[in-house]
Amino acid sequence: MRKTLFLLLLPALLIPASCKKYDEGPYISFWPKAERIANKWKVGKADLNGADSTSFFRTHILEFTNQGTAIYQIGNRKYFGTWQLNNNGRDFDLDYDSLGRFSYQILRLKEKEFWYRDKRSNFSFQLAPF
Repeated sequence: MRKTLFLLLLPALLIPASCKKYDEGPYISFWPKAERIANKWKVGKADLNGADSTSFFRTHILEFTNQGTAIYQIGNRKYFGTWQLNNNGRDFDLDYDSLGRFSYQILRLKEKEFWYRDKRSNFSFQLAPF
C-alpha cells in the first residue's frame, strides 16, 4: 500500500512549482517551444495597462514557422521577418524587414494559446489559432 501511494505521489514531488517557466503557465509541456509558437495566430485579446485594445487588432494575423520566419498581416498588407527565442526561452524577439525589431516577454505558451507582453510599450497580447 505504501509503495502504491508513493508511486502515485512521485510525479507531484518531481514537478515543483518553481519549475514553471512562464508567469501564466503551463507547468510542464512535452512540445518544444518552437513547435508551440509555429502557427497562424489572431489576436484574441490585447490591452495596454489594463485598457482593452482588442478591436484595434481585429484584422491583424501573425504567422510563425519552425524555421524562424514570420509574417505579420494587417488587412491586405503583409510584413515579412524573422523570430527567435532568447533569455532561455522566456523572451520572444521579432525582426521585421520594414517595421523594425520588437522584444516580448512570454507570459503563456501552449499549443493553442500564446500570450506575451511588449517590453517597450507594455502592450499585452493573447493570441489564439487563426
